[in-house]
Amino acid sequence: YGTSRARVNLILAEAALRPEFASLITVVNNYRLRSVRLAARELVFEERLSGGGKREVVVATGPNGRVVAADGCNSAVRRAVDEQDEGFSCTVTPWKNEFRVIFAPPGASAPGLDKTVHYIFAGFYAATVDMGGQQTWTCVVGARDGAPRAERELLLSEDPSDANVTALRKLLETRSPLVAPIFGDDELRRFFGRRTFRGAMVQCSRANVGEWLVLLGDAAHSVLPPTGEGINSGLEDAAILAASVRGAPTAPFSEYEAARGADVAGLLSYASYLNDGFDLKVPGEAGARPALPIPQ
Repeated sequence: YGTSRARVNLILAEAALRPEFASLITVVNNYRLRSVRLAARELVFEERLSGGGKREVVVATGPNGRVVAADGCNSAVRRAVDEQDEGFSCTVTPWKNEFRVIFAPPGASAPGLDKTVHYIFAGFYAATVDMGGQQTWTCVVGARDGAPRAERELLLSEDPSDANVTALRKLLETRSPLVAPIFGDDELRRFFGRRTFRGAMVQCSRANVGEWLVLLGDAAHSVLPPTGEGINSGLEDAAILAASVRGAPTAPFSEYEAARGADVAGLLSYASYLNDGFDLKVPGEAGARPALPIPQ
């Protein structure tokens, strides 16, 4: 069933702290990675001091060290690699949407929808997430850059007025009629108090810097929320990297790049299609994309 990125991160963090992994994993808090120095094989951190203030800490990995960089869409590692490695290139394309989320009551059912499927409704998308052990329907609403002015202003508004709640309900009923009934007026009112979020698609010419460093997850290939492939593709990265370490222990990062590159390219092609498609400017697209199910 569906879950959220935050929930998966919590599960992974709790697993890393389990006693049986104490000899394999060291968790260090209060450090933020600011950059890497490729030639020197060094990591540059900012340490947050207990009494306040910060200081720079440089860690040398040595000739046999390896770095797995999974520091997100705005990766400091990727930026440093782009600046220092002439053979590396990266394209960052902003999403054409800002998103906000609506939550149904935990456990609420949506007749006609399958909770194991991720649905796309012409710029909105719906899926279940785990909320305290219960599958909860969410609808992620996209405010398109190219949307009519009135629609965009509504979806980005912070005013929970009766008029805005009514207008939002009408829009939901038009775009995603199968999920609209499960959201009450109180939840639609809370929608206007939630932050919006926007990210970017990231496409790199390759994920590795020799056998010293490899980019994983959003740092290597950030996509678009409606793909349903953010945390999923990151977990697949980790699984393929683990297989590469076992299969090619002397050159795992090159092995990983060879095994993963084609799938990542396909995923980014799909994400670009969706990002461009949110404008719905091509005749027939609005009718062709009202509901696209993606098994989770």
